[in-house]
Amino acid sequence: MDLRKAEQLVRKYYSGETSPEEEKALREYMESCKDLPEYLAPEKELFSMYSRAAESDMPMEEYMESLEKLIDEQARKRIGISRPVLHWVSGIAAGLAILLGSYLMVLNKPPDDGRIALKDTYTDPQQAYEETRKVLLYVSEKMNEGTSPLAGISKMNQSMENLQKLNNLNKGVSSLQMLNLLKNNEKNN
Repeated sequence: MDLRKAEQLVRKYYSGETSPEEEKALREYMESCKDLPEYLAPEKELFSMYSRAAESDMPMEEYMESLEKLIDEQARKRIGISRPVLHWVSGIAAGLAILLGSYLMVLNKPPDDGRIALKDTYTDPQQAYEETRKVLLYVSEKMNEGTSPLAGISKMNQSMENLQKLNNLNKGVSSLQMLNLLKNNEKNN
């Protein structure tokens, strides 16, 4: 086998198109060739490894058993906490944190020195009414300022009313078309 044929077989091998006979011929060529180009050195090593594995006298059952033992050892090394347990533990921790926070808030409650509780500041109900009215009018003015940009919507409503008139015109035109169809039917009969 020449070098060009070996290169073609290597390409076919990597695309998964070689037959077992072609792979055997390629393996024999790689083992026997002494002056193989450097870019084919990894392939030579790969095929020599395949040859050594084929010559190995380790039965497949023993290989599978040793592989299973290795997997079991790795599984035993990786002992961790499963997800459901982790969720359960984190839920308990969050509940305890809430309880502890609530307890500390109650324990460190500031003394009632009048700053927290609301008290009446007016003795005259009429004066309280007037002050409340002033505050509500102020809030109303500020809210109305916020809605002033929406004043243009009324113009849009007027335009929509004009379009409604066009809709009425459209109904009239469709009635005339119906009459025209009837007239055409009478002429044809």
